[in-house]
Amino acid sequence: MKFVVRNTVIVVILTLLSCDQGYGKLRGSNTENSSARSLATITESQYDGIDWSQPRKINDMGDFLNICNNLIENGNAMNPQDPTAGWEPYGSGNIRVQENTFLHTDRIAVSHGPSQSLDYRCFAQGLRYEFIANMQILDENLQPILCLKNAPWGTAASCPLLVMKLEFDDGGIQWVHLTNTITDDWRPQQMNLYKSPFVVTAGMATAKTITIIITGPRAGKSIIFDTVGIYPKCKHMIPGGNADTIIPKNWSKWGASKTEIKPGGANGTNNHFVVSGRVRGTHGTLQVLPMDCITTGSQLEFKGQFKLIENDSSANFDCNIHARMWEEGTCICVIVYCICVSLA
Repeated sequence: MKFVVRNTVIVVILTLLSCDQGYGKLRGSNTENSSARSLATITESQYDGIDWSQPRKINDMGDFLNICNNLIENGNAMNPQDPTAGWEPYGSGNIRVQENTFLHTDRIAVSHGPSQSLDYRCFAQGLRYEFIANMQILDENLQPILCLKNAPWGTAASCPLLVMKLEFDDGGIQWVHLTNTITDDWRPQQMNLYKSPFVVTAGMATAKTITIIITGPRAGKSIIFDTVGIYPKCKHMIPGGNADTIIPKNWSKWGASKTEIKPGGANGTNNHFVVSGRVRGTHGTLQVLPMDCITTGSQLEFKGQFKLIENDSSANFDCNIHARMWEEGTCICVIVYCICVSLA
């Protein structure tokens, strides 16, 4: 199912229904031909709208999804052959693996920190990515310390800041600050999440080299970092779509219904979802879609695998794909509800 966003959207709710109220159970499993193996996957049109012929870029969407699925090499400190592969200290210091996390010590400037070069071929203008990592700051004695997220960069209390260094063919350099969107207070005794979504700009798309650097804490302070990744954003917009999870996360009931996980999924997976207890054709299960992935004019596609079974029975129900909505024998309906503000 494909649909186009026409207005400025405030809230979008995706609902999965069986539109015939005479049959009360809906079974769903993972998507066909989906690397994420989700019950329902919506792929954002950013890939359709990209000019794949941009110079020095990967010119095929399939190659892009394989090569650019995560721009970070060795983000989890789990490479036994070369524990710090991909990482280099920018400016000063040393990087080592300690207790399955990365540790950068002996920094002599606020702008110094762990760095990694990124594949410039993945930076076609208009693509959206998200940087994700977990971090902790240590003092000169390698003891955890507090930072303040509202402290100016380079001050005694400043927190980590992700910086992107762009170098161009003419010798020019551009610095891009990618700030942390997680506003929770820094907790010194544990790892702290850092997330920063960004859109590839014209500058990023024309850069000869692209380097990310974790900067921010004052000289002498050490940085622990782990689970680092830069992923294409909005590739899969329905988390918890794979029934091979412990509980049906992110799914809520729409009307009278109950969502459970049962054994035996599509394409050889272990489990599938069952939505039961429906008393009307309008009842089913729903998810609220991420609003930062919904933009005016974007083309979205929904994919999923389903079958209908009789109430209180495992007998299959053969629906009529030609039946109109709400008539007896109709099949699965996917309905997108939104609270919109018209642009007209």
